[in-house]
Amino acid sequence: MENRIGKLAEYAGYLLNDLELFKETSLIIDKNTRFKEMDLTALDWMHESAKGHLVISFGRFCDTSKGNNGLVKFLEELKKPKHKSYRSQSGFINRWKKNKAFFDE
Repeated sequence: MENRIGKLAEYAGYLLNDLELFKETSLIIDKNTRFKEMDLTALDWMHESAKGHLVISFGRFCDTSKGNNGLVKFLEELKKPKHKSYRSQSGFINRWKKNKAFFDE
């Protein structure tokens, strides 16, 4: 279970990083007056490609199809009785004490 949590956290980090990069790039383009004088075909293409990438990435993260280990499947698995300790405060604290390096990353 910890391995899945780590992979989901890593994927979420990549997704959030891509979203932040998209937002920052959009702000730079919007604020730079020199871009208004240029043909923006290439920038528009990059912008649309980045949006598509974000939508696909978020879709994968939420995908519930067989063979996918995305967030929704993880949460469904977490509801099962055998993973009760992952839903309790005491279970979290025990894992934290055993694996401080995992939580400090």
